[in-house]
Amino acid sequence: MASKPTFLPFSWAQDDKEIRRGPGIDRPREGERTKEYLLLIQFENAKPMRWVVKAPSAAKAKGYAKARWPTCTPVLAK
Repeated sequence: MASKPTFLPFSWAQDDKEIRRGPGIDRPREGERTKEYLLLIQFENAKPMRWVVKAPSAAKAKGYAKARWPTCTPVLAK
């Protein structure tokens, strides 16, 4: 009996329609001025994940996280 594959919250299925990828969507465009931001990526029923991302602003960094993990709650770490 085959069962539906399960995925960890930190990975994604290649055919998931909610995930958006590409320059300017889940990472900065080439040549764009960036800074490093440390985000805590929180999922329901899972420990938070620390993610360092280069982005032009904190808001864009949170947007990159939401594009990769649509169900997450990204929080800017101090």
